[in-house]
Amino acid sequence: MPLLARLVVLATLALGATAWAGDLELQTADGVTLRATSYGSTGQGVVLVHEVNRSRADWAGFAGKLARSGFQVVAVDLRGHGESSGEADGEDLSGLVADVQAAVGWLQEAGVERVAVVGGGLGANLALNVAADEAVVDNAVLLSPRPNIRGVKVLRAIEAYQGALLIVAAADSTLGTRTATALEERAQGPHHVEMVATGEGVRILTRNADAETVVLTWLRGVYQVEGDDPLDSRKEVTTGDLSEIETTGVKYGEDKL
Repeated sequence: MPLLARLVVLATLALGATAWAGDLELQTADGVTLRATSYGSTGQGVVLVHEVNRSRADWAGFAGKLARSGFQVVAVDLRGHGESSGEADGEDLSGLVADVQAAVGWLQEAGVERVAVVGGGLGANLALNVAADEAVVDNAVLLSPRPNIRGVKVLRAIEAYQGALLIVAAADSTLGTRTATALEERAQGPHHVEMVATGEGVRILTRNADAETVVLTWLRGVYQVEGDDPLDSRKEVTTGDLSEIETTGVKYGEDKL
């Protein structure tokens, strides 16, 4: 069933205006210099976090739509990616949490009081870990999260996070649907799992009609599934326990579409 057939869209997205954008230089707590782009100048904050071996350029189109919808957005290049300095080699990328925290901190310094984090793949895992640790983050959107992407795990983080949570997973990915259900079962705050047909990470937004609308509507706080209360969870995916996967580690890319 098309996504819009299951949505009650309660907001009009103002996408016609031009969104202001400018490049930034961020400093992490451990001394790494990051490059980022800011879109918009007022409104609720949103940090966009890319996948491994990608860059903030993947978010350009969606970031502009967010800004035109009234958000102040920062899309960041993780260390060792895009134009940022530092290294992102090896099997432990947990230190990249500091990169997302730097973007959140920049928004706070700009006067933003509420921040949402949106990530794809590795970015989804990093986003949830930051959301669990930063009180200013009250909304998280995870596109294709995995239990363990090169040392960045989510099953512990989900139990510490109290805010709103949207998980978007592709039905043609077994590990993706299993991860979504495991996170849903552990979610502490208002949450929803949205199943789409295909796609991985940020590509979910371009390969599925109306997927962007789902995320935009969720971030505006007006997402509703027909017949359910706003922010209610839809439990349609079934799976077993993923604790062993998190313990042994599943590398990003092992679950190819």
